[in-house]
Amino acid sequence: MRLNVGHVLQGGIRCYRVTEQLAPSPGARGYAYKAEMLSTEANGGINHIPGEPGAVPSDGVFLKTPRIQENAPYPVVQAKLAEITGQFMAQYTKHRALHDLVGEVACVFDWGWTPVTEGTRYSLPFLAQRYVPGTTLRAHLAARGAFHGITDAPSWFQLASQITNLVQRLHNRGLVHGDVSPDNIIIEKGGNRNGLPTLVDFGEAVLYSHEMSGRGVKVAATERRHKYQAPERRTAGMEWYHPADIYSLGAVFYFMATGEDPNPNLPDDIHELKQSVYSEIKRYNDKLLDSPSGAGIAKMIDKCLRQQPYERYAYVESLARALVLFSRSAERAADATTAAVVETRLAETATLSTDSNLTENPFFLRLALVEIERTKRRLETMTRGHVEIVGEREELIDSLLEYLAVLRKGDEYITITAPQLWTDDNLGINGRFLTMNKILAQEGVVIRRIFILCDEDRNDPIVKRILQSHLDMMSSLPAYVSKENSDSPACFYTGFSEISQDARRAELSLDRPVAVWRRQEADCDVSISFALRPASVSSRELEQGQSDTMSSSSIGDRVIGKVRFWSSKSGESEFTSFRKQIDESRPLSEFFPPEPKLTARKAKRSAPA
Repeated sequence: MRLNVGHVLQGGIRCYRVTEQLAPSPGARGYAYKAEMLSTEANGGINHIPGEPGAVPSDGVFLKTPRIQENAPYPVVQAKLAEITGQFMAQYTKHRALHDLVGEVACVFDWGWTPVTEGTRYSLPFLAQRYVPGTTLRAHLAARGAFHGITDAPSWFQLASQITNLVQRLHNRGLVHGDVSPDNIIIEKGGNRNGLPTLVDFGEAVLYSHEMSGRGVKVAATERRHKYQAPERRTAGMEWYHPADIYSLGAVFYFMATGEDPNPNLPDDIHELKQSVYSEIKRYNDKLLDSPSGAGIAKMIDKCLRQQPYERYAYVESLARALVLFSRSAERAADATTAAVVETRLAETATLSTDSNLTENPFFLRLALVEIERTKRRLETMTRGHVEIVGEREELIDSLLEYLAVLRKGDEYITITAPQLWTDDNLGINGRFLTMNKILAQEGVVIRRIFILCDEDRNDPIVKRILQSHLDMMSSLPAYVSKENSDSPACFYTGFSEISQDARRAELSLDRPVAVWRRQEADCDVSISFALRPASVSSRELEQGQSDTMSSSSIGDRVIGKVRFWSSKSGESEFTSFRKQIDESRPLSEFFPPEPKLTARKAKRSAPA
């Protein structure tokens, strides 16, 4: 049953008059209308929208009613209405947590029942929320014709960050959207939110605490399914929770990069998935990958689209950090980091400490003090020329990326490494850390790396994959130069030195740095070392001194648990020694002999009869 224009509905807060019947969105299970809010209050109602006291939506109200089979037997209709009413009331309850996000999400602020009029048999429940003028993200991006992805990396990052921030705010309030897609994101038109994204359709949303038993919500057999849902959302009986939103964000990002819906049958193997995502972006939108940050876009998308929830970003905050990190090419190019900038940031922090949201809440004030003390201790450590980062793998990778991103055009980054440091449990075979290396090289940072290899490595398939990922990275750099031209502003050289296993353990022992940073006009270098721990030892135990070194035994089962940075005078660091090893190294491509070619005689014998 559809409502006619002019229909008046009474909610718990206000009364509404239907002004327009709206076309249903893809997959909609009800009817939609635009309405105006009448000045008459509903009996017992309150004269405001939660979060906006006394305010009336300037663009009108969006009403939603269910679609039912009116000719069905009365008991069937009554049971269905009872089910839908429960769902609508649940949506209204969930949206109370979003009262301060009225301008950023289409919050449900009222609900009620349609009147029984001539020609209708039943009173239907309805929801009222802010009407969002604009078009869906899908329609917005296709407005200028065939869409094959956003070609401008800064524009892609800006939109991706805006959408991610919306989902992050929902999660911070204990709500998982459950249905993020290009059709549930509206790009607003007009008003103070012109051009900004707004989340709509919270029909699948769940509250963290109230609706999640165990680890998540079980998928019902009757739920609709689409390509933007996480794999665990598409299988009846499986449980899903907040990582499902992270997958959906990755799927939306994939659409923004390619103009295509994601393949619902993506590979389980992480390395196959990485290759698939990169290849598809290159196929549809090669221009996006041409920018220095383009490779970072592919990495973020493939991490969001992992088939297993625990392999994705742990939280939306981690994804938001990655977006900021990989999008800072322009900031790094400007190289505006000076003592004056540091003083400005500290002054801004002091100003924030006087904000009423802090000063009026004693608990937040105490939390702010904890954060300030934490930062103070870290800065005090830096004044002594030393800083450490400790944590589990994801924490370390995120921190390493942030620290690595301080390098600027003209800086040199020389490192001595081993394949074991690039396994999936450490820096990753072809992950975000290597991608950041590529981005920095494209921005003019001189990066030279030597792998310390042994003869046994030639027969190790994992080592082959690791080394091949570095060779592929070098070949993908248009400005790649060899070590002989190391003074070029864009250098990404990777070589190797071959020694025995025992010598390698000694070479990469705990008390020696594995990398050095240098700025030509500066008098100080930064040296970096890794502390390894057995995979069974926690980072906390490592911090308490229960660490292990590479020289104690094989490091195949050891992971990075701590990274140390310390400052030293340029003449006192390992830079000269590392530079000498670079000069004496051989190109990495020479480590594996070329595959023997099939002779004409052998080829003839091997041909089928």
